Amino acid sequence: MKTKLLISTVLATTLASGIAVARPGGGERPDPEQMIAQMIAEHDLDESNTLSADELQAALTAMHQKRSERREQREMKENAERPAPEEISAQLLENFDTDGDSALNSEELFQAMAEMRPGRKGGKRGGSRQDAE
Repeated sequence: MKTKLLISTVLATTLASGIAVARPGGGERPDPEQMIAQMIAEHDLDESNTLSADELQAALTAMHQKRSERREQREMKENAERPAPEEISAQLLENFDTDGDSALNSEELFQAMAEMRPGRKGGKRGGSRQDAE
């Protein structure tokens, strides 16, 4: 009985976490009943309409792999959309090097960080000093 409860808890937790990451941008999420039916269809090797310990392990491993692949794809997309470090550093120097020495001292860095922080007064995130003035 304890084993069934433990397996049910692990399966429910895994399915819930799979559902939570399945659609990171929102939108429709997979139906848990369809996910379970698919799990059994794909991993019930002895066609008993149940998942043995080995079959359950294989199903959970496959779900983990799919979730990891989706996470990697999402991270690659997010990284592709970010400006390159060279662009960021050039923009920071242009906007915050107040003494013109082509370097940011601690005061200039503090100013840059303060202005890039969300919710700061005087402008939007990522703006320049001129935007805030």
